Amino acid sequence: MRQKKNEFSVWGDVVVENDTARLDTQSLRWDPNTRLITTEDFVKFRRGTDVLTGYGMRADNRLENVQILRDVEGKFTDVPETEKELDELEGEPEKEIEP
Repeated sequence: MRQKKNEFSVWGDVVVENDTARLDTQSLRWDPNTRLITTEDFVKFRRGTDVLTGYGMRADNRLENVQILRDVEGKFTDVPETEKELDELEGEPEKEIEP
């Protein structure tokens, strides 16, 4: 782990978990000014039974808003089955993570 100007970087088998999500990667950088965690490495992000993988990532510190930047693949099992369920999801505006 290296600290520079309140920025933190970690390497190795990095795992970040909270009550709803898990992130696995080889490195992470935390920038307190933008309040974002980032990496250019391969990432595997899980929320419930849904899984996203790819290279490069930006996310807020709670893993609520995650952007995987390239070569993205995913497996989703929690997909809305009715128009009403879809409308309920669309009712929540997306938060955009600025670079």
